[in-house]
Amino acid sequence: MLSYFISVKYTTVAIAALLLYTAPIYVTLLSPLLLNEPIARRSLSALVLSLSGVILIIQPGAVFQDMDGMYATGLLCGLISGLLYACMILTSRYLKGYYTGTAQAAWAIIITLIIFLPYSTAISSGVLLDNLHLLILLGLLPTAASLTLYFSGLAHVRAQNASIIALLEPASAVVFAAIILSQPITSSVLVGGGLILVGALVVSGGAVGVAHE
Repeated sequence: MLSYFISVKYTTVAIAALLLYTAPIYVTLLSPLLLNEPIARRSLSALVLSLSGVILIIQPGAVFQDMDGMYATGLLCGLISGLLYACMILTSRYLKGYYTGTAQAAWAIIITLIIFLPYSTAISSGVLLDNLHLLILLGLLPTAASLTLYFSGLAHVRAQNASIIALLEPASAVVFAAIILSQPITSSVLVGGGLILVGALVVSGGAVGVAHE
């Protein structure tokens, strides 16, 4: 999720969350090749919708006006986070017969901890202690609990359908960013985000179903 956090830093929570949820498009395009899950004819239309939404959010003109390149970096990382999220969904779906959702979440957290633990020394002890309760909460609920539930759910539904359930996140992220962080929501973000969500709904078949094994 490093690319997602970079996107949040250099753009806004709303933009980062909406770009993250281009993942259903990647899942739908790749699942027939990797998981032998059939792809519906509506996928092409959904892809056009979502790509149009991405263009509206990115606003190429704003990227070219970004002299220091930070905004462009944030947008690129947002798109990369969507692709990596799709890879996580596909990998978890593939491993469902070998590992439980809890085991997958545990291994994901352990590997992430090993990779990023050296960077924790960059934080002063005072800052760490002042925010320790928030870090523990972040580790338990949005990380450990959500990953376990998500991986467990993927064992029972198609990868394409799993992505539609997660669409609650970008919708709520846009609202919370405006209410809690006072981040502006422009019309282009609203329309672009709407197109991405509609595209994801269309590509997922408009319904959540149980996989037929």
